[in-house]
Amino acid sequence: MPASRHHSFTLVVFCGGILDASLATDFVMVSKKFMADGLDPTCLSGTHLRLITDITGPFLFGRDDLGPRSQIYDSSEAANPFYHIAGPGGLKREILNWVRNVSTRVATGDRIIIIFMAHGHHGSDIILNSQIGTEYLTRAEVTTALATLPQGIRVLLVNEACYSGLWATIAADTGSGRDVVVETAASIGEQSYNYRSASGRYRLSLFAAAFIEELTTHPEGRIGQHYTRIREEMRHVSPNQDSCTPLLVPSSRSLWSHNISHFVLTPNIATAIANLPSDESRHQLLLQSRSRARTFWARHRSIRSLGQGHANDASEGSDMELGLIYSYLDDLGSAAAGQNRCTLATGCHLVIDGRVGEEMKHRIVNTIAWQDTQMLRVCELVSLLVDEALISPPLDQKACNELAKKDYEARAGLASRVHNIPGVNEMAIPPDNDDRYVHIVFDDACGMLVDAVFCEQVLNPMAFDMGKIEATIAAFLQRSPAV
Repeated sequence: MPASRHHSFTLVVFCGGILDASLATDFVMVSKKFMADGLDPTCLSGTHLRLITDITGPFLFGRDDLGPRSQIYDSSEAANPFYHIAGPGGLKREILNWVRNVSTRVATGDRIIIIFMAHGHHGSDIILNSQIGTEYLTRAEVTTALATLPQGIRVLLVNEACYSGLWATIAADTGSGRDVVVETAASIGEQSYNYRSASGRYRLSLFAAAFIEELTTHPEGRIGQHYTRIREEMRHVSPNQDSCTPLLVPSSRSLWSHNISHFVLTPNIATAIANLPSDESRHQLLLQSRSRARTFWARHRSIRSLGQGHANDASEGSDMELGLIYSYLDDLGSAAAGQNRCTLATGCHLVIDGRVGEEMKHRIVNTIAWQDTQMLRVCELVSLLVDEALISPPLDQKACNELAKKDYEARAGLASRVHNIPGVNEMAIPPDNDDRYVHIVFDDACGMLVDAVFCEQVLNPMAFDMGKIEATIAAFLQRSPAV
């Protein structure tokens, strides 16, 4: 088979912070694989990876329950970045500029691959942690950017974030005249989960482990089988490991019968395809599904009072701080593997292992207390909305989940509106300019508020008054400090 005359344009983006070791490991492994395969990817990051390796140690890739892991990156290698660190304009600007620049260079048959290692929340945004602070990249912005690409090209878009399932609609929204496939690490309403190693640490995401394995073992596999094998590997977890269900949505049904090389055909793999069939042994005999059924939002962390509840009052002694950290991890249980929760859980493990100093320990404890404060604020806010007859008493979580599954698009639209209320996003991310905290994404508090309002919208549409609800929420948050 002759070498492909078409070109590939590849973008890999790390949107995490200094405690997002699992996302960073995914970023390095995907980038290195594409570089080794001859794709020459553009790699972007808002964080210098040396800041991560210096506190977590070397990055290890692989699931130790399926085979040996390998060290792929350490501080000595991190001293000379292979990626570009976002400049003053931030990651969002560079991502959208990359798409605009590529749109002027591609021709019919060319391939575009875009992969995001990021956090997400209950809306359809992903969160970019860049040097200028927190930015948001929305599904609508990505759709608009991809719609500028000429027809006749092939696009593979991959999103690892929590709640990334709604991005699957981008395939239909941009697929007119183009072949588009969108892969997400989680289904609609689900968190994305990291793999917990035998040591109890979070080294990589379940999705990235399966995605890399699939592209390595079956570079020319059918798209339908490509998706099935990734899904089965992600389900193949121990009983104490939470997982999620990935999505793969093509812009047309006919693409299911195409090979994944229709979208990811590197020069090196093209030669291999011509000479060797793929090895079938690594997946199909081993990766049989043993998972239990999954539901939306598997669990919320229970609310535990921390005395005053304010973050700046939390640290009163080293033993108390360490006890709080152990208690927090026990409280999370297996839910700590969720991408959004894993950032702070990783920080807790670094404290326990003695890899970070007292200053970072104080920041982690303060952030735990800050989270608890947001949960207490939302409980008080929901009670106020009930007292003022703006919503009914909240349903239990199972009932909320069932309503959300019936129309998650409507819930996402409501979530975006709630997040636009002044003060709401302050419950999702600690202040960027306050060095008492670590940068995390915390969606439990906002998710609880959105659930309460959404249930009222669905169950009592005639009496539902979003304007009054917005005003009440804004007034409450203005007089109730976030920290």
